[in-house]
Amino acid sequence: MIRFQWIHENRLDQTAIVANKLIVEQNRRVMYIAVKTMKFLATEMMAVLGHTNKEEKFLHLFREFLEFDSWASGYLTKLDEIRQRDVRNKPEVNFLSPLNCHRLLKTMKSLGAEKICSEIYLQKAFSIIIDGTQDLSKKDTQVV
Repeated sequence: MIRFQWIHENRLDQTAIVANKLIVEQNRRVMYIAVKTMKFLATEMMAVLGHTNKEEKFLHLFREFLEFDSWASGYLTKLDEIRQRDVRNKPEVNFLSPLNCHRLLKTMKSLGAEKICSEIYLQKAFSIIIDGTQDLSKKDTQVV
């Protein structure tokens, strides 16, 4: 068998590398759509996760974006099939789990803060506007 593969230049390691590259590409496309979905929800100032799975805006919008990418659609179909089985063997990594959505949101937040800080550093000058508002007790609260 090894001789046959050698003659036809079909090595096992090359086959495994190609299969691994396909999985990596699918994961990248899933994360690309997840980031686009999160960006849209953030720019519209909408909640990402609801109190129940039916209220989850992230997954709903993610499903809407799937018509533009068949690989990400296949990933979500695979997750839906796992959820419908009697014996649910969880995938090793679920990019769309609430925990990973939270991690993605935190990462995007820190990247945004880093970008703002680097722009301030380049300008060498900045100002902070602090506005005071009163609550019912007539005490000023500082809003930054």
